[in-house]
Amino acid sequence: MDTFKIYYPVRPCNITQGFGENIEYYKQIGLQKGHNGLDIEAYHGQPVHATHDGIAYLSVDSKEGVGYVLVSDKLFPYNGSECAFKTIYWHLCSLSDPKFAPVVQSGTKVKAGDLLGYADSTGFSTGDHLH
Repeated sequence: MDTFKIYYPVRPCNITQGFGENIEYYKQIGLQKGHNGLDIEAYHGQPVHATHDGIAYLSVDSKEGVGYVLVSDKLFPYNGSECAFKTIYWHLCSLSDPKFAPVVQSGTKVKAGDLLGYADSTGFSTGDHLH
């Protein structure tokens, strides 16, 4: 059985905030206990690529944040069972930005390395990056 392989979504891949960090800050703004992902340094408009094969689902939140949820298109072994893996790419450029609009239609099958969209700053972020 294959093993799940994951690649960097941007290069270089410099993590600026890790999962679970800054608990006190996130408590103050009424969110979860700590940061709920990895923040990766990226400049405005930097290409963001799929980190694995799967189906990409475009998503927009209530604050006009744009991103993709990428679900593996097959099952992989994990803790004695099989499961699909999911990665999320957030803070992408707006749907209304023709130069940097998301590239992949929702529900499209993609391969690792395929272009998804371009980095931006949305929601509570303080600058362009990938979450």
